[in-house]
Amino acid sequence: MDCFSQIFKTESLAAPGFHERLVGIIVDCFQKKHPEISIENKSIEILTNLMHSFCLACGQAPFNFAEFIDQHLKNKREIKTFIAKLLYGLYFRDFDLVELSKKHPRQHIRFFLLQILSETANAGTLRKAIRSLSWDDLAVFIAVAHLNYREGSFLLLRQIQDLFRKNPMINLLLRNLSRKYISPSAFFNYLAKTVVKDLRDLEKISQNLQEGAAKQIQTIYQLFYPLILSLIASPVKTYQALENLKGLQKTQDPQKLLEAQNLSKKFKEAFDFFLEKKNSEESFAVFFQQFGLYGHQPPIKVPGFHDSESLLQKIQALHKLFQNPLSFASMPQEDLQAIYAFVLRICYRLYTYHCASDRYKEGLDLLTFAMPTFGKDLSRQPWLFSIASGLNTLSEYFKKANLEISLDQYPIYVFDQSPKRLFVKNQRFIRKLEERFKCCIVHVSQTEALLLAKKLHLEKLIATQEKGAFGYGGARNCVYFLTPMLKAAHKLGKRTVSEAIDLNEDELQTLFRRSVLGEVAQGQDAVLHMGDDDIEVPEACIFADLLFAQKFNQEYFDRMTYIIGRATNIINPYLDLQSFLKSPAGLYHFTQWKDTANLAGIVGLLSKPKFCLNLPFGSEEKDFRLKGYSDPFRPALIHLSGNRHPSKQIPADPFSGLAESLEKINVYVFHIGMVQSLLDSRDNKGRCVFPWNPRRNESPYPFTSLGQALKFASQEKYKKEMQKRFWKNVDGLLSPEQKTTFLIGMDLEYLLNQDVDASIREFRQTNPLFEKVKSLDEIGLCYKRFQKDAKLFQDFLEKVKNEICQRVENPSTWFEGCVELNLSAIIEQIRKEMEVQNRVRFKQWPFTHGLYLLLRSVGAGEFSDLLNLQT
Repeated sequence: MDCFSQIFKTESLAAPGFHERLVGIIVDCFQKKHPEISIENKSIEILTNLMHSFCLACGQAPFNFAEFIDQHLKNKREIKTFIAKLLYGLYFRDFDLVELSKKHPRQHIRFFLLQILSETANAGTLRKAIRSLSWDDLAVFIAVAHLNYREGSFLLLRQIQDLFRKNPMINLLLRNLSRKYISPSAFFNYLAKTVVKDLRDLEKISQNLQEGAAKQIQTIYQLFYPLILSLIASPVKTYQALENLKGLQKTQDPQKLLEAQNLSKKFKEAFDFFLEKKNSEESFAVFFQQFGLYGHQPPIKVPGFHDSESLLQKIQALHKLFQNPLSFASMPQEDLQAIYAFVLRICYRLYTYHCASDRYKEGLDLLTFAMPTFGKDLSRQPWLFSIASGLNTLSEYFKKANLEISLDQYPIYVFDQSPKRLFVKNQRFIRKLEERFKCCIVHVSQTEALLLAKKLHLEKLIATQEKGAFGYGGARNCVYFLTPMLKAAHKLGKRTVSEAIDLNEDELQTLFRRSVLGEVAQGQDAVLHMGDDDIEVPEACIFADLLFAQKFNQEYFDRMTYIIGRATNIINPYLDLQSFLKSPAGLYHFTQWKDTANLAGIVGLLSKPKFCLNLPFGSEEKDFRLKGYSDPFRPALIHLSGNRHPSKQIPADPFSGLAESLEKINVYVFHIGMVQSLLDSRDNKGRCVFPWNPRRNESPYPFTSLGQALKFASQEKYKKEMQKRFWKNVDGLLSPEQKTTFLIGMDLEYLLNQDVDASIREFRQTNPLFEKVKSLDEIGLCYKRFQKDAKLFQDFLEKVKNEICQRVENPSTWFEGCVELNLSAIIEQIRKEMEVQNRVRFKQWPFTHGLYLLLRSVGAGEFSDLLNLQT
């Protein structure tokens, strides 16, 4: 079955259409009749031939994939899952063949396969695979795992760390790489000219890399103080340079000169604390060993800064900028402010690390780390491990600073809705983490969270789905409303959730008003780090979070952070069947790996307690906006959510198993489109329904606490204002002239107007290779279900509007008069009538059921009524 040698010999991997032709060959190989061969064995044969041809074409050593399977995998389920992951990855470009083919003496596909293996195999299989590596292969793999970071990197590097826990040299190497103190690309290039025969060879390489890092620090040290002085002098120098451009016509502008002098004075005052205490080069070295030399955010629009990797390159770029004042005279004010903030934050962090470690302690007293999770094996997820490990590092730092603490007093909270068997497994993992890192993790079950919520009359803000499930909004509210309470109870000696629940209602309300609502005294409410189970948090981010909490505790704020990895906040809906058939890989564009950092939403958000709507949909972070801050000079978080491809079957073609994925992804996307269209929380279209959120170009309302915000949002006049705005958006969506100006309106048009059977038939006719692919029939049925749901959605919305119009005095402005009606009763009446007429239950039709929940929560104002209960 040597089907691949020709394409790899004659075509460039980067050639237009290469990927599509390669996929076509794979599908053709599967369709050749070999009834005596199982699909597992056929898959192994296909992949073995593909990888053999790939290695020959790229100049890599010969490789036998079948032997790789025999060596590392015995369990049939693991083999099937591993093969499926590879095939889907090829179909949907989860890995870059061009990148894997790059000429390098140590580049080889087997190292990449070990990464993929770690994403599907159990810990025992991984340990066995690691033990089988030579010292040379182990060194290369450590470099590759960091250089091409993905989910498998995190899992395998953890296993290497565990296996070599008693080896200080390997631990130091792993620590320096994870902290970005040494560059993985420099490590990889070093291995190109060195064969690692034993541990001593690896130690020599590690020492050489550390010496290279030390030289960078030496140069940074030499440049940093002159950079600060240049920054301080820049306003006056810029003024003078602009005056010199005028030539003989120049006339001094006293006002502008005074403004420049005042700004320079302001800069000097800001940096005085750092300039007065001259730090040594050694203190710089100790600091950057912890905070790294690569990957600091945010990117700033300065030539040589935005795309550069190392901190040294960034500082050199800023030096070059300040040499010519005219080069930044025309820079936007926000870019100049970003440069100032970046340099100042380095000074502030460096000073605090060496001279004011008590600030970290104050921040730790204020900040609590918490995470909601559902159905995830936490032993394979990065957030909890990285937070526990980071706090352990912090504890060691405090010891060196003569500040003894016990992490037992600073619990991490995990709200786990997993089924009982998985919950127990997660519990065991949590106990191992506590023992290893000497920390405290409070594992809160769904039942415990709801019991506490009921005592505080919060259950409807948290249980947004049937059987008490939280959904997206409820899970976030769980963290916002319950975590501060549990932390406050913990300080009173109530260490378990059950002990907190047993407090009487008066005691709970007192804790609630102080730690959540912030009504007792400003700064008494909690600061929260909102975790996501699939986020890896670098240690430096934990130090940064503590310092930020300490500095801004007296304000009511939130602070977003930068993120790399899987960009799941950017989702491509595939409600248009023809577009999906043309490019099924597009369904997973949102899980492609992105090395460019972008601002995250609620992931890693640092904030005071706030609220989300009592709805189970995504995009929940936009429901309530606080005064936002940035926090420069910190590494990006890493999103390791996986590619989210199907895993239940080996895909003989790109459409295999996608009907189930389409069902999940398109429902999720449809709901997000619905709330973005009808709520417009960020006012992107000038249609924001929430009176507590600012309009475009307006500053957020100056709330000082959650209690104040809840009192505002629950007032009857603001409830009615929210309802009027919402129903006006509904009126626009139902208007033929305005419908397609709404994202959800375009989605409905796609769904209601497409001929599913004709689209499938036409695709088969123009793509004979897929003529007999049965998975297309499953996809067709899936789209017909979407279509029926969309029709039910539109009918439901129109019937609710028509019923309201019949009851108001002026139907032309029904969206204003409707607020005086019992809208909950009307919505409920229409739902019951339609379920009887159509012989359906809305809960079985997710688009329509989502609309029903939204109409009740926002349209009928029930969400505002829930907020009133809190005050």
